[in-house]
Amino acid sequence: MRILILILLINCIILRNASGQQKIYSVFDNFEKEILNSKYGDTLVLLNFWATWCAPCVEELPLLKETVSNPPYTPYKLIFVSLDGAKDKIRLRKFILKNLKEHDVISLTDNKYNKWLGRVDTTWSGSIPASLILLKDRKLFLEKKFDNTSEIYTDLSIWLSTFK
Repeated sequence: MRILILILLINCIILRNASGQQKIYSVFDNFEKEILNSKYGDTLVLLNFWATWCAPCVEELPLLKETVSNPPYTPYKLIFVSLDGAKDKIRLRKFILKNLKEHDVISLTDNKYNKWLGRVDTTWSGSIPASLILLKDRKLFLEKKFDNTSEIYTDLSIWLSTFK
């Protein structure tokens, strides 16, 4: 029992010292209120919905991480939204420490997907990876895996051109 407590304490300390932030939402309403309905002003926000068990999602993560060093828009914010269940929290923590420790990660553990998918976007079938891009009062939902960074920049450029 002492070893388990020590391991959990070490995990908490390590996660706390990571550069990025991790927040857990077990109820979608709270996620919607604090993240989806938040006012980001002139910041372009890319919310990427993914899970550690989704191979295409994991393949896509490095491409998305590249957009931070070469932003498609200024100001820019990338947030990874993990759909790993609450039972997978240890696997998710390890994954974040290894792959996403300098990035903002949200763990959305509300497993009542059929009740909230349409509130993210009415066209979302539930497949991942998927990305929701927010800018001012507009949004773009992309239910697909990006295969390269130029695809990300192209999709965003085309969407941003509709703002003129």
